Amino acid sequence: MRKTAIIILLFSICFACRDEDGAPCNTENPIEELTWLKDNIEEKESQPHPGIGYYFYQGRYDKKDVFIADICCPACDYVILVYDCEGNTLNISADKVTDKKLVWESDESPCERS
Repeated sequence: MRKTAIIILLFSICFACRDEDGAPCNTENPIEELTWLKDNIEEKESQPHPGIGYYFYQGRYDKKDVFIADICCPACDYVILVYDCEGNTLNISADKVTDKKLVWESDESPCERS
């Protein structure tokens, strides 16, 4: 009985943990599978603004997957937004997000990414 309980516990832990290289928000392709993200990207692609670059990063905050909507516009005053998997805006600073990885960028940008 004890052996069975340990095996069940180990399986539960394995399935509850996110793989280091795991897909964000339980998707294989978040850009295609997360409607809010896909719509946001399509809007930016359909209405390009010369001199402005748009970026989406995925990362981790408080052990959860998040996305950062960043912009490069030397002449603009803007706010960098952080979203959860459902597309809700989170009231956190993008500086608090770890493991950032670029997942999309607009075709033209006046800035170099760091």
